[in-house]
Amino acid sequence: TSAIRIKDGMLILSTGDKKRPLVISWTDDSGQVRDLPRSAEIGIDQEKEHYELRVMYVDDRAVLAPPGTGVARIDIGELRIAAVYDGERVTLHSGRKLRSRNHYSNKRGAKLQARISAKKKGSKRFLALKRAKRLMQARIRRQNQDQLRKQAKDVVSTLRSTGVQTVAVGDLSDIRTRMNFGRTMNQKLHGWLFRCFLGQLASQLDFGHWG
Repeated sequence: TSAIRIKDGMLILSTGDKKRPLVISWTDDSGQVRDLPRSAEIGIDQEKEHYELRVMYVDDRAVLAPPGTGVARIDIGELRIAAVYDGERVTLHSGRKLRSRNHYSNKRGAKLQARISAKKKGSKRFLALKRAKRLMQARIRRQNQDQLRKQAKDVVSTLRSTGVQTVAVGDLSDIRTRMNFGRTMNQKLHGWLFRCFLGQLASQLDFGHWG
């Protein structure tokens, strides 16, 4: 039996116990059964509050001819979200607003958490403060995602204007765990949204879908 399969509109994931697989509804809003994913995993969301299902599909879209033959390097940073070098010039994209917004979120979140800790668990005030903190974090997350989307679009526009075909980006996947920069810098690193930015960049770096 496959580790991932669909039966009667349900996605069935193997857990190692044949009698107790993980079963998830796998239909869209119209009731149509979704396609079978290539892989699937369960993990904790970014706020570490809920579990989420992550699936991967094979991208079988036709690859169109790229708009040029140039090569560009993108260095991802915390103060400057991206520095794009196309062999002739460097274009900088600021990350100051993101850093400032994250600083506010951390400071405000800490104050709310202190007030939450002082209240009786389950009380109306406790629940109201928890909700206020959750809404504040959700608002900051939406604002950051919108900014990252716009900045990724700007980067892609820069690449398009210079006829870039190949993009090289440094590997930052384990920078938070393999280096210790001190308390202040470590806090900035944990608020660094480079994964979100790279995700936005990857979604727009489809040379057949320039926008």
